[in-house]
Amino acid sequence: MKKIPVLILIITMSFSGFCQQISPGAATQPDYLRRAKRQQTIATIILVSAPVLIIAPVVIGSSINKGGDATEGIIYGTIAAGFLCLPVSIGLFIVSSVNNKKGVRLGLKNESMNQLRNNGFAKTRIPSLSLKFNF
Repeated sequence: MKKIPVLILIITMSFSGFCQQISPGAATQPDYLRRAKRQQTIATIILVSAPVLIIAPVVIGSSINKGGDATEGIIYGTIAAGFLCLPVSIGLFIVSSVNNKKGVRLGLKNESMNQLRNNGFAKTRIPSLSLKFNF
């Protein structure tokens, strides 16, 4: 009976030591910029593939003999997927720009500031949030 609490403690320590991180850490500036670049690349690929999905079935479908309902269903489904790609790519471009703005704005810096101490000024460093703009 005395071994059970010790065994539970050892199992708990092993779980906490080898488990993955549950809550994500604070995102940094390179994380936001890397995420924005990936999202912009994916949005560009989807935006370029949308006209292909719309035009290709029309061109290929015109040369295929009437194969029945299955062929028309595939053609219409592909065209519908092409039209659905357009708003998805627009949404990804918006999310990418938001992440890019977060990455550009984010920055912590130690600013030096004059403060009055003992009848004189002393320079002290104060952590401050800095805003960065790319022009």
